[in-house]
Amino acid sequence: MPHTVAVHARAELVREGLAALLRAQPGIRVRGVAPEWQELVARADSVDVAVHVLEDDPSRWPGEIRSLRTARPGLRVVAVVSPRLVEDPRLSGSVVVSRADPPDQFIAAVTGRVPRRNGDHAPETAEGGPGLSPREAEIAELIASGEATADIAEVLGISPRTVENHTRSIYEKLGVQTRAQLASRLTRGSAADDQPNDEHRTR
Repeated sequence: MPHTVAVHARAELVREGLAALLRAQPGIRVRGVAPEWQELVARADSVDVAVHVLEDDPSRWPGEIRSLRTARPGLRVVAVVSPRLVEDPRLSGSVVVSRADPPDQFIAAVTGRVPRRNGDHAPETAEGGPGLSPREAEIAELIASGEATADIAEVLGISPRTVENHTRSIYEKLGVQTRAQLASRLTRGSAADDQPNDEHRTR
């Protein structure tokens, strides 16, 4: 099934350039381009991916992203941002692409081949077994960033009860009991991923 996409960017050159790149890919259909983010929200119910080139004003991001997810629950939001802002916690729940990334990284994000969301890593369980599901990883990151259950439900377009069910599963898999422990577990997991391996240390 083809991916249906809408693209927003204030700059016409960026907007049309991204749309042209997407149109050249098999399996991707561009359903519209929008110079204003409100127009992207209006098109959200007719696509499954929204490409949102964000201005360098992070204070506006949560409201804009929340509006997109409210318009189309389950919408995949690909946020394109300045390289210095890719780890901003206000992008939690979005697939983040840096403006400095190569085109194939952008295409992979649109088509769902990029598992990384806002720099987070799918953590392993305490026993080293299978990690969290994509939805659980998404919710875990939102919990760790301080979002309340009701806010997570609104952002993701699911019920608070569903968030609570996922939260119980996350706690069980990671061997934690509180939000603080979860945040610590995720931070510890990311730090471990950033450590050089033995091969690199011996060089």
